[in-house]
Amino acid sequence: MPEASFAEILLGLLLGGVLLVLLCFKFIPEKFVRGLNWLLMHSVYRMRVVGAENIPAQGGALIVCNHVSFVDPALLLGAVRRPIRFLMFRPLYEAPLFHPFARAMQAIPISGSDGHEKVAEALAEARRRVEQGELVGIFAEGGITRTGHLLPFRSGLETIMKDVDAPIIPAYLDQVWGSIFSFAQGRFLWKRPKEVPYPVTVAFGRAMPGPSSAEQVRQAVQELGADAFSYRRTEFQNIKDGVKRSARRGLSKVCVVDSIGGRASFLELYSAARVLLAQIERELGTSERVAVVGCPSVQTLAANIALALSNRVSVNLDQADEAGLTLQLMQAAEVSSAIVMDEATAAKFSDSNVKVIQLPPKLRTNSLFTLLRLCTPFLGRGGEVDRDREATVVFTRGRTGRRKAVRLSHGNICANIESVFDVLQLSSRDVLGIAVPPPNAFAVTLGVWLPLLAGMQVVYGRSETSAADFAEMIFEHSVTLLLLPADSLEAFTEQVAPEKLASVRQVFVGGASVSEAAAIEFQCKFDVQLFEGYGAAELAPMALINVPDYDYGKGRQVGRKLGSAGHPLPGVAVKVVTEVELEPVPVGEEGLLLVKGPNVMLGYVGEENGLNPVNNGWFDTGDRASLDTDGFVTILN
Repeated sequence: MPEASFAEILLGLLLGGVLLVLLCFKFIPEKFVRGLNWLLMHSVYRMRVVGAENIPAQGGALIVCNHVSFVDPALLLGAVRRPIRFLMFRPLYEAPLFHPFARAMQAIPISGSDGHEKVAEALAEARRRVEQGELVGIFAEGGITRTGHLLPFRSGLETIMKDVDAPIIPAYLDQVWGSIFSFAQGRFLWKRPKEVPYPVTVAFGRAMPGPSSAEQVRQAVQELGADAFSYRRTEFQNIKDGVKRSARRGLSKVCVVDSIGGRASFLELYSAARVLLAQIERELGTSERVAVVGCPSVQTLAANIALALSNRVSVNLDQADEAGLTLQLMQAAEVSSAIVMDEATAAKFSDSNVKVIQLPPKLRTNSLFTLLRLCTPFLGRGGEVDRDREATVVFTRGRTGRRKAVRLSHGNICANIESVFDVLQLSSRDVLGIAVPPPNAFAVTLGVWLPLLAGMQVVYGRSETSAADFAEMIFEHSVTLLLLPADSLEAFTEQVAPEKLASVRQVFVGGASVSEAAAIEFQCKFDVQLFEGYGAAELAPMALINVPDYDYGKGRQVGRKLGSAGHPLPGVAVKVVTEVELEPVPVGEEGLLLVKGPNVMLGYVGEENGLNPVNNGWFDTGDRASLDTDGFVTILN
């Protein structure tokens, strides 16, 4: 008998494997699909499952999850040991590629275009499955988010669970927004994965009563998202490592351009910070908190980097402030050392005990040595930085009295930057223009750390710079994202020609509410949408934001509402409550705004042992607000 060749053996094994797969799919279809799905999900994704113990080992339950991508059902299925019967979009269910697998998993087809009778039948089937002791999965938003925001929940879950003696299990998929199967960056599939395997958190919350309303379940899912954010392990871990990474990647790319003629690449800026670091270590000794007194510029940016590299805490102050106010803020922040830009600023401290380092007009660099440090890991290696370690101090606006010094951690700042980066769909190719002076928290987080950690170029204006002059900088450097104080809109509308903002894709304003008339006038002149947000120093600082609407086919998702402060950022939860009992108020009614998330501050300087405004993770903003059915918050102060 002749021996079989290698090719024949290989072909035989291949045919045998195909036959085995077909037999498994025919005789044990559900187990086969679940096993194949588990293998795929745990190969392509690095899954972290949180709260799996909240899934009942037996008996029926309805799992309600946010909907971020086309692979959401597969991720949930890969995180749970029991089968899940999903309500599935009918066109996908009937598609030849998916139908055999959907049928094997006993999915329940449903569509918004179905008649009332068909929809009722699908919901009744889901209800029957729960009553029979099975797990049923539903994405209550009714569609995949195109904005990154959690959409309103539909009432179908209430219909399913009416008078059913079974729990609702809230679930949240974190970090899936931005993956190739989501609609981040406005497109599906055609994106390069950030890493493989791709990190994803699948979180399950505590069981809720079956009769819970859609609004109550949505609130639970939103809060679960705020908790899940803390499990992220991404590029935005701490400021120190993030700056090093951006310098290593950017090198000769322009990092910063300022209004006083300064310009530096990532390598030049990082090199200047390394040189300044040696001077700080030599002259400031053990000072933990150090003030940086200046205007937004190359020098102050280098000073902030140097302080981060030395594991110190930066306290950014405006050199335009009077000496008395500067010293008062330094005292509130318990700061006794300062880095200043010029002799005039240094003179403010001549009659005080403040240690001062004056920056030279042109920062010194040692680019060759810095390049070696960046490219040789063991030379650039430093101690680990805890995300909960204090990174910077910013100040409240002092609406109700003295301005308080707010302690923000590396984790606070990095989480806020990551949320903003995700929901605005930014990239390192964007150019940020900002004209907000320190010690405003927006200027610190979004003006200093966002461009440094995201590898973006930043163009600095000054509060003294006219709108026309800043517009010239915007035009020259092709700014794509513009952050402006609300009180500067009128000047821009009056002084700036429309072509000067031709490169700008989005304009965000903060610091005060904008009238509808002013917003419309600005948008009509410059043909660019204006977006408002909401934040506070204690929130590092962003909590709410409006984003562009998304129109697709016959559908539309609302990303912005004129007059509203916006929608909570990813990883941020909000609720509106009564002032005394702190009980949630009905949708549309006025109450006290509470915010929860990884961006909530460590506390106030000097009040570490005092009354903490953060209760069980919820920060009391002191602002009165209302929440509408779409999840948008309107500030009513």
